Amino acid sequence: MDTSTIVKYGLASLLSFVFFIAVSYAIYPHVNGSAKKEKINNAPAVDEPVDFIGKKYDPDLYGPDAVARLKKQIDDMEQLISELREKENQYKEVIDSLAVVASSIHLQMVVEQEQRINAEGILEAASSLLELNDDVLSKILIRLEDQQLVELYHAAGRIQRGKLLRSLDPDRAAKLLKQVIS
Repeated sequence: MDTSTIVKYGLASLLSFVFFIAVSYAIYPHVNGSAKKEKINNAPAVDEPVDFIGKKYDPDLYGPDAVARLKKQIDDMEQLISELREKENQYKEVIDSLAVVASSIHLQMVVEQEQRINAEGILEAASSLLELNDDVLSKILIRLEDQQLVELYHAAGRIQRGKLLRSLDPDRAAKLLKQVIS
């Protein structure tokens, strides 16, 4: 047998099977009376109101009282939403104030870190400068500003302060001491 013959017999078998199922489905309620009665008993009564889904009408679910109840629920939910929005706004204000505080703390920490780095730099400069001999030190100190001298004086130890004052010219040393004391 060739392929076309097999396909023809298979198609004929399938069509006859489908025809048999369709005829059986159409004739079965007429042949079997109890199936017809079950189908009639399961159908909804004509005098009962039915919604589009097939459920019975319930005035508690769909009546005027239900509408009033739903409106009250909507009002309660709207009130809850407004309360939650107020809380949200309060939280946003707290977050904003915390952000301002955090940024000011960060700025303060940066300034303190820079001051600490400057203090460490001044300490290193003071120790290296004050290790020089008096002639070289006096030539360097002449070029420094008064505020730099005050910082150098504070960074120096007791012996180094004496060397710093000795290396300065007497008028400038007196001016430095006035600034340090006041």
